[in-house]
Amino acid sequence: MGPVETLFVTIQLIIATVGVVRGYARELGNTLVFMTAIFFLQYVGDIANPRINSFTESTLGFVPNSSAQNAFLFFLYVGVFLAIVFASYAGKTLDFGGKPLRPPEGTILSLLIGLLNGYLVAGTIWYYADRFGYPFLNVDTSRYSETALFMKQYLPQTIATNPVAWMVPVALLILLRVRG
Repeated sequence: MGPVETLFVTIQLIIATVGVVRGYARELGNTLVFMTAIFFLQYVGDIANPRINSFTESTLGFVPNSSAQNAFLFFLYVGVFLAIVFASYAGKTLDFGGKPLRPPEGTILSLLIGLLNGYLVAGTIWYYADRFGYPFLNVDTSRYSETALFMKQYLPQTIATNPVAWMVPVALLILLRVRG
């Protein structure tokens, strides 16, 4: 494995470990927040990109699709997403009630939800890094390993290209939360 997919897997495993410690009831609340954030960034980003491009061109003097503008957009998208991730872990989370499962079922479920959250976070960062040409990261995409090329096909925004697709699992999680 090369550095890109190693970083992706490392971030995913760290968040999965946090998921096991916190438990699946709290991690599902974060899953809900992450999916909503991905929807927001995709939906609003598609609408706002032309306006952001004209703003950066007129105000900051960035030429469209230049490395400076791509770096700005990368830090804008990833910065907003990471702020949401940080707030969801640091703040009060939506807790999914009910009687918690005992080990090993509860631990396995917590690990699976943690892996899903790690996939959503690391995959979103990788998606925007790839989309905007890895600004400030000296990544040569022509030298991707077979693993990286395979994994890149399954990033969250690559699988669900329509932003509305993110609202179906969000709605199901909200129903599960309300139902208790």
